[in-house]
Amino acid sequence: ADDDEQEEEEEEEAKVGALQSNASEPQTKVTADRRRNAISAERWSDEERASMLAGFERPIWEKSEDVTDWLHGLMREVFLFRLLDDAHFVKMINAMCRLESAAGDILMKQGVEGSTFYVVFEGECDVLVRSQEGEERRVITCKRGDSFGEIGLMHPAPAVATVRAKTDALLYTIDRKTFKAI
Repeated sequence: ADDDEQEEEEEEEAKVGALQSNASEPQTKVTADRRRNAISAERWSDEERASMLAGFERPIWEKSEDVTDWLHGLMREVFLFRLLDDAHFVKMINAMCRLESAAGDILMKQGVEGSTFYVVFEGECDVLVRSQEGEERRVITCKRGDSFGEIGLMHPAPAVATVRAKTDALLYTIDRKTFKAI
């Protein structure tokens, strides 16, 4: 049974790796725990940044202490956020918005530009890839503590997969504009 589980995990990692190798820039690696270990952000001039953020007010969404603590612990493990100083990290956690999703809802669509990072708090979400022949297949199921959408948070790029809620789900999200404002 352990060999079957290990083989299944290796197949899942290979699928994720294949998904990443078919993605447009930037290229990233996915580690054994399915988290990215490298990603780069788009460059903005001071004028572009000022224009985008003109009149923007960073949201603060109320959360219970338990949810805040859970997000804090989890998000410190996400490569993209590890180097944020404490002040910026707290702003990011405060800006994360609660999103309730019904089973079957599409959260991200392959080929459509994404701009949101998601963390699964409750429920499950399937990550689906459509082949060139049009066949859609599940490559992974995201569960509590899993995240997706890192590239969309950093770059205006088409999503490399579709993510659909497998069950009713509760997620926490942050969009690119809010993240850049932090």
